[in-house]
Amino acid sequence: MDFQPFPLIEDDKTKQIVADVQAICYKVAQDNRGDDVDSAYVVQHSADELHALYEIASGIHDSFPVEGHILQCGIFCGGSAFTMAHAIRDSATINTQLIAIDSYTKDYRPLRQLFDDAHHEFRENLWEFRLHEHIVAVLSDTVSFLRSFWRYPVRLAFIDSSHHYEPTRQEIEHIFPHLQKGSWLIFHDYFSEEVTGVSRAVNELFENQPLNDYEFFRVHELAIIRKKVIIV
Repeated sequence: MDFQPFPLIEDDKTKQIVADVQAICYKVAQDNRGDDVDSAYVVQHSADELHALYEIASGIHDSFPVEGHILQCGIFCGGSAFTMAHAIRDSATINTQLIAIDSYTKDYRPLRQLFDDAHHEFRENLWEFRLHEHIVAVLSDTVSFLRSFWRYPVRLAFIDSSHHYEPTRQEIEHIFPHLQKGSWLIFHDYFSEEVTGVSRAVNELFENQPLNDYEFFRVHELAIIRKKVIIV
């Protein structure tokens, strides 16, 4: 797989939305945890990563309207979810909601204490952003939810949950058949040297896929994959 730099448009409006998301999530965390909270743990994505999520969710990189829902596996405090929900709200062509799933358990030790209050902070952020009509938050194990309930077309799926191989593999297994032509599949920490479960699961998937049917992009630790529209 040859990952190319993602062609960010980076308009001023989106930059401001991303900055606001980062600032509000950090302020809520400060109010809950004190001033010594690490901002890098509150919104675990760079500004460019959030910018890419906004642009993709808004549909501005689509060559034609792509039908389907937007799925997110893993919410934490909600920075990426609120960014994509802003995109849904601001888009004239996207008529869907963001279905965001998280069990709010974490076995990655540096995040364990942070995760104790993450669901509370997500709910506080949801009120701050007033994006209730654009986000459906599901408190569940991601694999269990997808296996039991998901039967719908997907235009964008963002997988950012356990980062372990087996859950990531199963999330892909349950989402992949529902991806539409022109849809997007995004993974956080695919390029991480510290956690390798995501890259292993993704690489195994594409061992059995015709690579010419997909486009591969990168923004920092995001692996962004688009399912091409093949015209015969």
